[in-house]
Amino acid sequence: MPEPSQNHGTLFGAGSYVAEDGKTAQIPKAWLAEWKWYYDMVWKDHSAPNYKQLFSDTLNKNNAFVTGKVAMAFTHTWYLSGLIDSSGKPQTFWDLAAIPSYNGKITAKLSSDTFRITKGSKHPKEAFRALSYLLTTGAPDLVKTYNAMPANEKLQADYIKSLNQTWTQGVDWQVALDALKYPDIPSAEGYMPNFSKSADLTNKFGNRWLTTPGLNIDSEAAKLRTELQALFDSAS
Repeated sequence: MPEPSQNHGTLFGAGSYVAEDGKTAQIPKAWLAEWKWYYDMVWKDHSAPNYKQLFSDTLNKNNAFVTGKVAMAFTHTWYLSGLIDSSGKPQTFWDLAAIPSYNGKITAKLSSDTFRITKGSKHPKEAFRALSYLLTTGAPDLVKTYNAMPANEKLQADYIKSLNQTWTQGVDWQVALDALKYPDIPSAEGYMPNFSKSADLTNKFGNRWLTTPGLNIDSEAAKLRTELQALFDSAS
């Protein structure tokens, strides 16, 4: 599915729908600027696909970049699994490039996959043993399964070596490594009160850009803030 609105907004800078007090809804200025920019790309400049185009056969039903008909994609290393054609052949027409800064600020939206042992686990010792395996011996195979850049720097060189065996065009993987210096803080994936309903609302908000021409994004954003506040208040 298309990116949630907070993920999209982070292209222009880190932010949160939640103010510092933990209960007030807000719309980060950088996100609002990105939303307007992207909305114009879709409906004014026609340089980005709308929903109908994105899910067409021409654009491979929401895996558009692999078709070679879309010039750029703002995404993560886990998208590597989408760069293999239906016959299982890796596509090698692409490379990585750094995201441009916005107002002189560099922001890399970091998607982090982690494992945890809950306090209420009935088998904490066994769980810890399994987790230790995943973080050490099993890590090289696991990160390839997830197509995730290892957080453990000791594993990164071998991970990149394995990527080069699949994608042989000379990808500049250093871009991904350097991006780790500029994580989005706060995270676009961070906490919101009444999280499930709030996340569903923001996802629908983002999808509405791709399906509806003629929107006033300022008005839509103000409406979103009001609706988020109602959800936040109901959680307290």
